[in-house]
Amino acid sequence: MDLKTASVDGKIVDIISEQDYLSKWRLYAENPSMGASTAVEIADQNGVKYILPFRGKNDDRPGVYPDGAVYFTKFPDSEAESSYREDSLTIVDFSDVKNVADFLARNSQIRDMETTVLTDIESVFSPQITPNDSPEMRAFKEAIISKHMDINKYAPRFGDNFLNDKRILKTSSITMNKLVAMCEKLDIEAELTLRNAKPDVANPMKKEITVILTNSGGDET
Repeated sequence: MDLKTASVDGKIVDIISEQDYLSKWRLYAENPSMGASTAVEIADQNGVKYILPFRGKNDDRPGVYPDGAVYFTKFPDSEAESSYREDSLTIVDFSDVKNVADFLARNSQIRDMETTVLTDIESVFSPQITPNDSPEMRAFKEAIISKHMDINKYAPRFGDNFLNDKRILKTSSITMNKLVAMCEKLDIEAELTLRNAKPDVANPMKKEITVILTNSGGDET
């Protein structure tokens, strides 16, 4: 398994070689989300290796700036060098995994790395709760507020849909499928309980039915 992962610019990225990028540039051009979670291992004229993320046209940070089959590279200055220099970064390398224990240990490293990224809060996101919010939307917004998190740090989990999904939190309702999907990406467990509406209903249920909606779905209780 030829895969390297690192944390660069406060997000987790998969590392590819310059040769890999040149051979697959069209794939990256047609799938912007791939570039958003990828960085290129590239050496300067002195042979010093850097891990440089893909950048957009309006960016000016160190990185790789693609333009179709052509690209140019902006290396960091001395002040920012340690943030991109390969030997200064913690890199999880799967290329020499020998057994399942090795694989699980490296996955654990990536989870720890992601936790560090997610808890490095730059701007707390607090969606506005309104009187028109449906009960499920209100509960979801309250859960997000309670997490005291920077939702932008979760963008790689959402992929290309991140901005659209984030805009949903400005509305007053949300579908069940979208609620479940967003909860899973934000590490929130959603539970549904069905019970008698009141004690004297006709044909009462003999027990409450509770299921976990997120992840595997859970079992009835």
